Amino acid sequence: MVYIVDPELLLIALACYLCFFSPGWASFYLKPLLLKSSAYRVKYRQVKVCPVCDRPFNNRKKWAVRGVWEQVVYCSDKCRRRKSEQKARQTRNQNEKSRARSKND
Repeated sequence: MVYIVDPELLLIALACYLCFFSPGWASFYLKPLLLKSSAYRVKYRQVKVCPVCDRPFNNRKKWAVRGVWEQVVYCSDKCRRRKSEQKARQTRNQNEKSRARSKND
């Protein structure tokens, strides 16, 4: 009988076995291999464009694990803060313009 096994899954199984019996050796040599495995990578790299800085950004592992990629709009916390600052600035400018119009009337 011949079994067809995915090499990455075989590597993960070997690493788990070795980590149980000799944790120091396995963690030193196999951790880089495990991190390169497709089981630990985000499989589908989706790209979105940040509305503040107009730069493309990819799906991050923490977003993929949490399942919040659909709700992510901004590329960083800095852009999220800048967006609220821009809205406040626009509102302030509109209020100043309306005050200037009311003074002229």
